[in-house]
Amino acid sequence: MAESQYICTSCGEVGKPKTNTKGSFWMEVLLGLFFVIPGVFYSFWRLGNKVYACPACGNETVIPTDTPMGQKLLKDLKQERKTS
Repeated sequence: MAESQYICTSCGEVGKPKTNTKGSFWMEVLLGLFFVIPGVFYSFWRLGNKVYACPACGNETVIPTDTPMGQKLLKDLKQERKTS
């Protein structure tokens, strides 16, 4: 999914998004060391909650450029750069 181009709806950055994992690595370590069962559940929750984020601004508002909305944003961005 992340191989295609994405555009950020917040800042207009175009490119490959970065992957963000929700939760805390250190919380995962602590739970794994002291509370094994909750630690396993927390690890699975973190693995299942990875999201794509903009590499420039960090917002999770990236959409593929091959969608209708992505095409519209690309067109608007190109027009804005021409007038600037």
